[in-house]
Amino acid sequence: MRNGFTVNPGRLIKSKKSQEIIREKQKVVMELAREVGAEVTFTYDIPITDTTPPDMRVALQKLDIENALFSIGHKPSGIKLYGIVHGWDYKSIQHMAKILDEYDFDGLAVGGVTPSPANIAQRTEFVSALASVTDKPLHCLGITGISDFYVLAILQVSTCDSKAYSDHARFRKYILPQTGQRIPLGLRAEKRHKLKILPCTCPFCLEAKRSSKENNYESESDFYAQSGSVHGAKLALHNLSVYQNEISLVNACMEDPALFRKVLSRILYSRPQLRIAFKELRHLCNQKLGLERNLHKHYALVKEILSSL
Repeated sequence: MRNGFTVNPGRLIKSKKSQEIIREKQKVVMELAREVGAEVTFTYDIPITDTTPPDMRVALQKLDIENALFSIGHKPSGIKLYGIVHGWDYKSIQHMAKILDEYDFDGLAVGGVTPSPANIAQRTEFVSALASVTDKPLHCLGITGISDFYVLAILQVSTCDSKAYSDHARFRKYILPQTGQRIPLGLRAEKRHKLKILPCTCPFCLEAKRSSKENNYESESDFYAQSGSVHGAKLALHNLSVYQNEISLVNACMEDPALFRKVLSRILYSRPQLRIAFKELRHLCNQKLGLERNLHKHYALVKEILSSL
């Protein structure tokens, strides 16, 4: 579980009162984690994003480090605590990760990248920097698309979180299981975007297919396009199932390097975002930034695939 709030970086850094409030909120978060029986909780972080003024980044990172270390002394018994690492480039992520890695955190997490498919290169950079430092379990905050899962698997990231599946559903965007593309299904969407036949057999798409026949819908996707929270929630559950199925595929492939090579080589050319991520990996590898240690047995495979791009 995680908590956060919008802040003015300058005011926060200068205000002792604000910092004291953060410490109290950290205690509240830890107590809430204990009450709900959470398996994992995170340090109370102040994100460093693209909008954070450059002259405040170092001070804000220092404050995040202090907050993280404060959390260790208030960790509930039996609950794992992950320290959240924030930075603005590869070296700044490494810097904070190295500091937190020396303390008794059960794992490390990285965030701060504005959730957008267009930022997959930056997510790859940040996760690579984190993974190059530690052997602790890793978590990635704010994944936006299914292509990310392959990058995280190669970098030995254990877990991730995302609310993209529900955000897309909120705006009536249907995630295609085969490609990860998002298709707008709203009633005002262009006709060419509507899916006459839903290419999925999850329970919610099967319900949509039945409903379309019973109500004589023009397209099966009209079931999801209807207004109201119920249809939006069912679309979110479809999108979530796409995420879960892709993760299952990645996990299965990781057990068989030959299969992983075939699957990855095939989808690499159908998903532009994944190609961008791998090109960023190639750039980082060429910089000799220590990625070999966390690519482990997949390093040769990555080099082979990258050489063909």
